[in-house]
Amino acid sequence: MPLLRTVGRTAVIAGTASAVGGRVQHRQNEKWAAQEQQQYAQQAPPPPAAEEQPRRPAFEPKPAAGLAWEGGSQSRTDAS
Repeated sequence: MPLLRTVGRTAVIAGTASAVGGRVQHRQNEKWAAQEQQQYAQQAPPPPAAEEQPRRPAFEPKPAAGLAWEGGSQSRTDAS
């Protein structure tokens, strides 16, 4: 039965190594996350946004002669 003992010992060693490796990885992840959060907190805040001016369209269409504009009707006064 020395073979069975060797297999059992190997399984215990592998299981212990996996558990230790998992704990080390978990601690490193926490450490790195804390460092990243600290670096983010140390960054200067963005400058305050300037008040936005209303944007003018690059092209403003003119109404065609004799047509209603913007849903309203244009009144014409005849100078006769």
